[in-house]
Amino acid sequence: MIQVLDEIALLRHENDALRSELAEVQRLYAREAQARRDNEHVRNALAAGGIIGTWNWHPTRDSFTVDRGFTLAFGIDESYVHREVPIAEVLDNVHPEDRPGLDAAIIEAVARRGGYAHQYRVKRADGLYYWLQATGRVESNEHGEPVSFPGFVIDITERRAGQERLRISEELTRQSVERVQLALAAGAIVGTWNWDLRTDCFTVDQAFANAFGLDPALGRDGLPLAKIVETVHPDDRVGLIAAIDASIAHGGIYTHQYRVKRTDGKYYWLEASGRVDYALDGTPLTFPGVLIDIEGRLEVEAQRDRALHELRSLNETLEQRIAKRSEELMVAEERMRQSQKMEAIGQLTGGVAHDFNNLLTVIKSSTDLLKVPDLPVERRARYVKAISDTVERASKVTSQLLAFARRQTLTPEVFAACDSVRSLAGMLDTLVGSQIAIDIDLPDRAHYVKADLNQFDTALVNMAVNARDAMQKQGRLSIRVYATKQLPAVRNHPAIAGDYVAVSLSDTGSGISSEQLEQIFEPFFTTKGVGHGTGLGLSQVFGFAKQSGGEITVISEVDAGSIFTLYLPEVPKPPEKPKEDEPQPLMNGHGTGVLVVEDNLDVGNFAVQTLTDLGYRPVLAHNAQEALAELSQDSTRFDVVFTDVVMPGMSGIELGHEIRRLYHDLPVLLASGYSHVLAQNGTYGFELLHKPYSVEELSRLLRKVGIWQHRQRIFHKK
Repeated sequence: MIQVLDEIALLRHENDALRSELAEVQRLYAREAQARRDNEHVRNALAAGGIIGTWNWHPTRDSFTVDRGFTLAFGIDESYVHREVPIAEVLDNVHPEDRPGLDAAIIEAVARRGGYAHQYRVKRADGLYYWLQATGRVESNEHGEPVSFPGFVIDITERRAGQERLRISEELTRQSVERVQLALAAGAIVGTWNWDLRTDCFTVDQAFANAFGLDPALGRDGLPLAKIVETVHPDDRVGLIAAIDASIAHGGIYTHQYRVKRTDGKYYWLEASGRVDYALDGTPLTFPGVLIDIEGRLEVEAQRDRALHELRSLNETLEQRIAKRSEELMVAEERMRQSQKMEAIGQLTGGVAHDFNNLLTVIKSSTDLLKVPDLPVERRARYVKAISDTVERASKVTSQLLAFARRQTLTPEVFAACDSVRSLAGMLDTLVGSQIAIDIDLPDRAHYVKADLNQFDTALVNMAVNARDAMQKQGRLSIRVYATKQLPAVRNHPAIAGDYVAVSLSDTGSGISSEQLEQIFEPFFTTKGVGHGTGLGLSQVFGFAKQSGGEITVISEVDAGSIFTLYLPEVPKPPEKPKEDEPQPLMNGHGTGVLVVEDNLDVGNFAVQTLTDLGYRPVLAHNAQEALAELSQDSTRFDVVFTDVVMPGMSGIELGHEIRRLYHDLPVLLASGYSHVLAQNGTYGFELLHKPYSVEELSRLLRKVGIWQHRQRIFHKK
């Protein structure tokens, strides 16, 4: 019994072994069958000349090798032949739109351990893209691990082009069928025809004959194509014949639009749709088709085109109107800014007149005392110093007024806010009057902003005027400059973290009601009486703050005063400009020739006397014409031309340009208290001496612009 059991066990073991061997044989047969199919595919491709390159990739070590045909197909260098490189390096020339799909197909083939086929575009050496079909198989070892991925590529560019042409033809056929179906549904078909191409015999129905203005009897018997074309509009005949010839030569759906003359003598638009039927050998046999009335459709399209044209014209004129309106708004804005400045200057007029009367009193008294005989030297020096200091103060006031009132474009620049507030202190004292005390609190460290300095000054003046009027010209105005890390929430805007510089003006005035707080920054809104304000001051401050990336806030209660705070973004300190080495004052001109051009007789004579005392050789000309006449006599007498800017006739700047043209080596020094041209355009490269000027400033600038020329003349004389 035991022996029988052992034999049974042995038989079972042998049976299992046989099954395993059978399964292995089946796998081998399957592989061989697939290999035969692959080989057959390869042989077919080779026989057809389709294979243009082969590859082999080892996925585990990412080693990709190719033959020469593959390098040509992929537009890569032939040095890649039989060289092991990563697969990604080879696939760089694949079309960007096809690369994701190719990567996915490769990953899927490796995961399935089976066959692979994919189509994609590759850029070759000529820069054009070609269609390839890649075919391969992932081979595995006994553990099921992928060990190699061989394959080949076939150029299918022509095949894809044929498929695309077929797709387009099918689409045109579909569209033509749809048009015919729609025409049938709408009753738009006005005739049918059949043309026997072998006999050139056109047979048409009565509707066709009516549409072409033909005798229906002739249409039934048959007409040649030339007879049909006679009724077509002369301008459309060439295009019609070309379309017919193209359809016969290339096949497919025929569709063409043209005009035909009917019995009433008028031309009407038709659309002809048909197809060419061919024999088995490709010989064209017949050409049937239908006529569709498109007169109404073309009229609708024409109306649409006219509407589109009108819309485009409207859009173009709208853009022009917007541009013109924008330009007008910019001009109005500039006028408004200037109006704000002039309003503030009007506020300053009374105070400035008072200050100048005080300054003139000091000067007049000092000059009277200097006339006293036997005046001690100490007292004489004190009176002279008083005159000099008073002139400096007057010059500073006029300079601030001119800078404040000048017309110029907005020019953002980096400056220290505290420096600007400090420089405006004197003007603000004059502005608010002696009955209002001003406290200024400035930080120890300068904080810089980037904005238009002139607009910044205008904003401070407008806020100061507003505070003065609120205090009825009596009270205390506190100005504080400080840094803050946040822009506060205001007018439905959340707080914004960041570095900002705040300039606050607080007053002890009457305050503002909550109802008016919502409107105070609106243009032309004012709480003052008629004739006492334009309502533009605070709107300028608001606009300036927004334009500079900042904000303006106000805290106020009735009878408790107001606090206006201007916030501007803080910026880094600008790099310091290198100081120019200024020449030392030259109290002796050493015979330097100066042509003085000044239309004011008193100023001209004083300048000549001063220059003579300093050792210069001055010659006075009362206008530009006299100056040019002096130069034409002998320009070598002069080392520098010292001219006023504002003169009757030719200005100093125009004279300078003329001297540059005629005597390009002769330097020009301008003198001006204020010039609209200089404020708008600068000095055009000329040196500028600001009036009123000191003797030291005059001699320094004359030395700067004229000493080189003088030395050159001395050198050439030697």
